[in-house]
Amino acid sequence: MDALTHTLLATACLALAFYVGVYLSHREAMRKIPGLVLRELERDGFLCIEIDSDGDECLVSVETLRRKAREGVQ
Repeated sequence: MDALTHTLLATACLALAFYVGVYLSHREAMRKIPGLVLRELERDGFLCIEIDSDGDECLVSVETLRRKAREGVQ
């Protein structure tokens, strides 16, 4: 194997490793973003999330919150 072939092969391997890492980190970031946005919206008071009996997080409808507020006032 001459120097040019070795250089091209090494460069191709490094490029492949780099782009696989970029792809995997992008995919992982895309998996985390929706949860972060929902938690931020909840913290700022734009939506309400409750934990159901299974331990899953569920969005609460505005009508449910209004009904609870009316019941609390009466």
